[in-house]
Amino acid sequence: PVRRVLLLGAAFLAVAASASAAVTDLSGDLTQVLDTAIGGGNSGRLTANTKTLWNGTTAASSVDLNNFQLTIYNGRGNAQTYNGALTGPGTLRLQGRSTADWDPDIALAGTVANTPTAVTLVEGRATLNKTAGVDALAGAITVNTSATVRIVLKKSNQISDASTITSTASSGAFHLDLGGFSETISALTIKAGHYVNTGGGVLTTGTLMVDGVPKAAGTYTSSSAFVTGAGSVVVLTTVVLPPSAAKSTVTTSFASVPADGTSTSTVTVTLLDTNSTPVAGKAVTLASNRSAGTDTISAPSGVSDASGVVTFTVKSSTAGNPVFSATDTTDSVSITATATVAFLSYVDISNATTPWEPANTGAGVKIDVLVASGSSARLIGTTQTYWGSGGFSRAVYLNGNTFIIDNGNGNGCTASGAISGNGVITLDGRGNATIYINGSTGNTYTGTNEVVQGVVGLQKTSGDALCGPIVVKNASSLVWGASHQLPDTSNVTLASSSFLNLAGKTDTINELYLVTGTQVQTGAGGILKVSKLFINGTQQAAVGKGADGLYVTGTGYIDVASSGPPPITDPPAAPTTPTPTDTNSTIHPATLAKL
Repeated sequence: PVRRVLLLGAAFLAVAASASAAVTDLSGDLTQVLDTAIGGGNSGRLTANTKTLWNGTTAASSVDLNNFQLTIYNGRGNAQTYNGALTGPGTLRLQGRSTADWDPDIALAGTVANTPTAVTLVEGRATLNKTAGVDALAGAITVNTSATVRIVLKKSNQISDASTITSTASSGAFHLDLGGFSETISALTIKAGHYVNTGGGVLTTGTLMVDGVPKAAGTYTSSSAFVTGAGSVVVLTTVVLPPSAAKSTVTTSFASVPADGTSTSTVTVTLLDTNSTPVAGKAVTLASNRSAGTDTISAPSGVSDASGVVTFTVKSSTAGNPVFSATDTTDSVSITATATVAFLSYVDISNATTPWEPANTGAGVKIDVLVASGSSARLIGTTQTYWGSGGFSRAVYLNGNTFIIDNGNGNGCTASGAISGNGVITLDGRGNATIYINGSTGNTYTGTNEVVQGVVGLQKTSGDALCGPIVVKNASSLVWGASHQLPDTSNVTLASSSFLNLAGKTDTINELYLVTGTQVQTGAGGILKVSKLFINGTQQAAVGKGADGLYVTGTGYIDVASSGPPPITDPPAAPTTPTPTDTNSTIHPATLAKL
């Protein structure tokens, strides 16, 4: 009986205490310090956005944010400590002194957790001094300042493990000072120049972005620009950004193919994020803007690979210029770039089936006579341009065959038609005339090239003039009429007193092979960039190679492996002119008179 009386007495006291406590509604700019505005023993509840009085000192009251915003404002220089619980949902906004190094700061202390759903730090220093393991800050924490913000830990584990800290792109300075303590958050996003001052402590974050660039999972110390002190920042997971619609690309292997229902072009979709980093593991679809069934699109090669690449093949029996668009279906991102493939009506040609001189099948084919404007030539065997045709302007699809571009021992020859498909290109420019590879549409074929005689002028106004590996021999030459005529992946081999004449232009290739008697004539400041240079079979050092009177002439240079210009040395020897070494050849020395 005595025990029951005691229990009833305790219950009565608890009810009485509960009855005596009240909730005070708060709104607007307070004219009293927080505890006074709420009333002793009571708690506060926001009924609108509320701002504390600037000269408050220590407050013990708890406040229900009630889906509104509470701004703690210290008058830019008055120390304030809040020991109560600031509970969400709602936003906590901290506005201290702009320098963030002023001792009178805003301190969040006490033994009961704060649980806002969002925190905005405008300026000043926020000191977190709750009991270790009790959250002083929670929710999505945003630093949005034109001045400086510092978050300073006075004990470990002051921020919710689920919180994210984001310093907006327009923010001034931001420092997270661990003070030698440990902290765990979900994600940290900061600008370049912002940092974590560990003081020997450890910050563990699920992900980390610095200036928009994801940081790989791992441990970062003071050797990283965003970490100071003897401690570390541990990143658990690498951020994978979604593909960027604007940065991702869609390209084709062949800009045009015959509309024969079998010839294909490969469409390559490359998924890149906003930092141009490849995005792997994404499903991609490809669609044509023509009616269903007009164009055949293969299944994708798979999800995007480590390079962000997914490929498709496309073909059609219907002439036209369909536009192909790609969509990352994993993230519902429609890629901005598109690709167009011209499916052309076609005429099958070859020396054997359509010779211009039936009695002399080796004389070649007059392509522009046999193929109407807007159509293409599809090779069905070895095909040579007719010696007196002057070249061709129609699109040519190699279809796995050899295509000989021949100027007929001195006749002018202009090859302006776009060449696609896979095959072999042979350039035979005999006599005192030049074969010009020009036109406004780049060639996209795959295969090999051989310049067997004469001068070949590279003059495409867009795209590549020649594609794939190139062998130049028999005192022949390539002459640049414009910069950037060869793919960066091409290997070029010079043999038998042949040479390249950059004529002051710039280009980039993969590997260049020279032997004694061959030469690169740079002209006035021409630059040939190569990843590797071999002379007589020996790979040369990654040092720019300028005029030496033997392998390089002119005021330009060969840039080997991005090494830049050659080092300054003694003046080069007088240039020499290559001379033919093939005594069995009747080839005229190549000249540049036509250029």
